[in-house]
Amino acid sequence: MSTAGWPALDGRFGPLDFGERLVIQFPAGLPGFERCRRFVLIVSHELAPLSCLQAIDPPEASFVAVDPTLLVPDYDFTLRELERRRLGASETEKLLWLALVTFSEHGATANLRAPVVINPNRMVGCQFIREEGDHPVHKGELYDVIRAANASAADGPATAVKLVERLRKRVEEP
Repeated sequence: MSTAGWPALDGRFGPLDFGERLVIQFPAGLPGFERCRRFVLIVSHELAPLSCLQAIDPPEASFVAVDPTLLVPDYDFTLRELERRRLGASETEKLLWLALVTFSEHGATANLRAPVVINPNRMVGCQFIREEGDHPVHKGELYDVIRAANASAADGPATAVKLVERLRKRVEEP
């Protein structure tokens, strides 16, 4: 058993021990994973700049994520009033923004058009799909951004680079 009597979760990166205060509620789940409504965000120096959004509800899906400003420094962090209300966030409240990453034989793609936004004060998150605006699904140099950010980290082995290379190799194999 983990903190506060919660069971330990065996996630993508091994067993996780967490308590209720670290659980992020996604009232509507994520598109395609509507049954997954409770997640934990796994962040470590070894995985930086990547993080992992791990569901604790079946089917225990996990998503690799990255800070969108690493890809687009002037990324638009504007939310409509209805979106802010869904998060229970005021106009001035700081929010955590993540772009979900997908790996394929063509490289890595960070979905900047549908960011995951988390209100850390209330531990509530939503994925908002942007129909308008200049929010691309970013492709291309994501591997280079990950390598550069991970290489500049002072501590630990380049785990994120190793993870990316392993995923890239798995995707490229016939």
